[in-house]
Amino acid sequence: MKTVAFFDLDKTLYDGYSVVDFFYQYILPNKLASNEILNLAQKLSADFNSKKISYNEATEKTVMLCAEVLKGRTIEIVSKWQEAFFQPSKLFPYVLELFRFLKEKKVEAYIISASIEPIVTHISNFIGVKSFSSEVEIIDNVYSGKVFNILNDRKKSTTIKDILDPKLKPISLGFGDSMGDVSLLDSVTYGLLFEPADASLIERAKRSDWRIVNRNSIFSEVTKIINGL
Repeated sequence: MKTVAFFDLDKTLYDGYSVVDFFYQYILPNKLASNEILNLAQKLSADFNSKKISYNEATEKTVMLCAEVLKGRTIEIVSKWQEAFFQPSKLFPYVLELFRFLKEKKVEAYIISASIEPIVTHISNFIGVKSFSSEVEIIDNVYSGKVFNILNDRKKSTTIKDILDPKLKPISLGFGDSMGDVSLLDSVTYGLLFEPADASLIERAKRSDWRIVNRNSIFSEVTKIINGL
């Protein structure tokens, strides 16, 4: 029987918001953005902190800003940025052990994230899994700055449906932490809600029979599910 696992990235595998960290902790300190983009970023941060815009809107706008920064840069340059930016210590401690376990059990694993493709690809390559993410157009090895797929909310469930072959009747696990992951968790056999901060999401988990886990319990919970199949 085929078993497939789908993971959100931010606040589920990565301890933070990867595209936000990349923008504010790498792009801005290294003066890789124009003053115009800097001003837009400050407004975006203020709007999100004051709850003028939702998490999904903030993610989308941050992806768009990052795409503007990538505009005109080659794949090789941006790849070097990722090597400098990404710190393995930003992954939750359980992550590498869990993925080793899934590999041993021949569970097919994917990361599905609204974060921008260069970031997600670099992290997924480090972990050793395939990934799907928000994509920026590339023309002749150079980023154009155009975002043509922001993989947020319901697009995550569409991606899962494209991967799962109903003829094989696969067992699927989904991992997420936020309202942006509801469609992902609704699309799998076993939904695991990781360290939720939203009370309404906890109520949703109870109604949907999702398992609520944290960084200390997730490995044992997954082991229990996989070994019970």
